[in-house]
Amino acid sequence: MSNTGVSNNSPAPQLLTGRCRELGLPVWRLDESGACTSKPEGFGAADTWLRSKLLCSTISKTFEVWKKKSKQEPIELVEDVWTLFIEDNSVQRKNTFIAILILSDDLFEAKQFSDFCQSASIDIEAAIDALIPIARYKASDLNNICLTLNWMHTDLAKIKDGDAALHDFSGQLAHAFEQISLLYKLSQSMTCLGDPIEFVRMACDFLQDTIDYGWVAIKLISDNSIPELTETLISSGSIPGSMQLFDQLATARIVNADSDNHCEVLTQEDHELAALVQSQVLAKPIACADRRIGLLLAGNKRGLDTEASSVDTQLLDAAADYLGAFLNTVAMYSEQRALFLGTLKALTSAIDAKDPYTYGHSERVALLGSQLALACGMDKAYAERVRIAGLVHDVGKIGVPEAVLGKDGKLTDEEYEIIKLHPQIGYDILKDIAPLEDILPGVLYHHERWDGYGYPHKLDGEDIPRMGRLLAVVDAFDAMSSDRRYRSALPRNQVLQEIANCTGKQFDPAFAEIFLTMDLSSYDALVAQHRAQDNKAA
Repeated sequence: MSNTGVSNNSPAPQLLTGRCRELGLPVWRLDESGACTSKPEGFGAADTWLRSKLLCSTISKTFEVWKKKSKQEPIELVEDVWTLFIEDNSVQRKNTFIAILILSDDLFEAKQFSDFCQSASIDIEAAIDALIPIARYKASDLNNICLTLNWMHTDLAKIKDGDAALHDFSGQLAHAFEQISLLYKLSQSMTCLGDPIEFVRMACDFLQDTIDYGWVAIKLISDNSIPELTETLISSGSIPGSMQLFDQLATARIVNADSDNHCEVLTQEDHELAALVQSQVLAKPIACADRRIGLLLAGNKRGLDTEASSVDTQLLDAAADYLGAFLNTVAMYSEQRALFLGTLKALTSAIDAKDPYTYGHSERVALLGSQLALACGMDKAYAERVRIAGLVHDVGKIGVPEAVLGKDGKLTDEEYEIIKLHPQIGYDILKDIAPLEDILPGVLYHHERWDGYGYPHKLDGEDIPRMGRLLAVVDAFDAMSSDRRYRSALPRNQVLQEIANCTGKQFDPAFAEIFLTMDLSSYDALVAQHRAQDNKAA
C-alpha cells in the first residue's frame, strides 16, 4: 500500500481522505452552507483542475440538491462525474460534510470538461494527462464504491470513537494507578510509628506529587494521646497568603465544622480559608478513635480545569482515612511506649532506692548516650534504643547485695568481683523481654574496655558491640561527675581530661573524641533537676 501521509493516530476524516486519495477519489470538506473549507491535494498535476473555482462551486450547488433529496445517495455532479456526500459526525464541530468525487473514464468526452479546464486555466490535453490515473471508474462500479466508502467511514468513525474511549479509560486507569500508588506508599510508610511527624510530612509530599494542586497541607490540633503532634501544621507546595492566618482558619475549621466527616469543597464566596488562598479548597477531616484531630487540605488546583472533581475528593477521603488509621495506631503505640518506659523507670528507681548515691545516674547516661549516638551520625531510631539501654544498663545491680553496693570506703577484691557481676545479672534479667533484645549489648558490655581489660568477657576493640562501647564513655563520664560514697564529684575539666587520657585504652577513640566536643548544657540541666529532687526528698 502506498504512503498516504496520514498517521493512524489522525482523526477519522483525515484517515478517510488519505484512503480515498490512494483510490484516486478526490475529497472536499464542506460546511453547512456548502462552502468548501478544504480542497483536494496530493494528486500531482491534477490538483490544479480539481481545485478550480467552477468545479468547487458546482460541488456546492450539487450539495444543496443532495440535502433536499429524501434518499441520501450519490448524485451526478456533471456528465460521467458523481459525488458522494457523507455527514461527518466524528468531529466536535457539527454539520460538517465530506464530498467525494468519483470520476468516470468517459469524463473527457463530457460537455462540461472543457469548461472546468478553462476555469482552472489548464490546457485540455494537459488536464487529460493529469486526470487519466484517477478517472478510471465506470457507472457500473458506482453502487459498490459508495457502499464501500460509507462502510469505511462508519468503521473508521467507530474505531476512532473506540480509540478516544480507550484513551479516556487509559487516563482514568493511570489516575487510578497514581491513587493506588499513593495509598500503597502511605501504607508502606505506616511503620514509622516512632516518628509520626515524618509520616505526616511524607503524606503531604506524596499527595502533592499525585494530585495537580498547588499545595497540600495537614493541620493537627492538640491531642494528649499523641503529644508529638500537638498543634502541627505541615504543608507541601506553596500556600498563598499569611501562614499564620491560614493556621488559625484551619484550626477553626476543625473545631467548628459540623459532625459530618466527608470531604468538602470550600469556595471563596462562602469560606474565609478559600478566600485567603483565592481558590477552591478541599477540606477533609482527620479522625482518630472517633475524635476529630485534624484536617487534610488541598487548594489552588492547576491546569485548564481548576474545579475540584469527584476523583480529587475521593483521593483525599482515602488519604485522610489512612492518616486517621495511622494516628490511631500511633496513639496506641504511644500509650504502650509510655507504659513500657514507665516500667523501665520503675526498674531504675529500684536501683536508686538501693544506692541513693547513684540517684539519676541511669537517666543521665541515657541522655548522654542518645546525644552521643546522634553526634556520631547514627539515626534517631538507634539513638532512642541507646537511650533505653542507658536507662536499664545498671539494672543488674538489683542482684548485688546492699552491703556491697552501699559500702563506705574501698571494696575488697571479693566485693569488687561481686560488683563486676552486675552486667551479666542485668542481661539475664532482660534477655527474655523481646522488645529489649537489641539493647542487651549495651547492658552486658558497657564495662568492657577498648584494650581488653574490662569485664565481664574481656572483649577488646571492635569486638565489643557498638552500643557497649558508646555507653562505656558516657557511663564513666557521669560516674566521675557524680558524688559517690568514697569520693566527691570531680571537676569538669578533670573529668574531660581523664576521658582524653583513656582514649584508645579504656574507650573507643572515635566515640571518646566526639564526646569531648559535645555540648553538655542539657546534661547539666538534668543534673540540677536531679539535685533539686534529691534535696526535696531529703
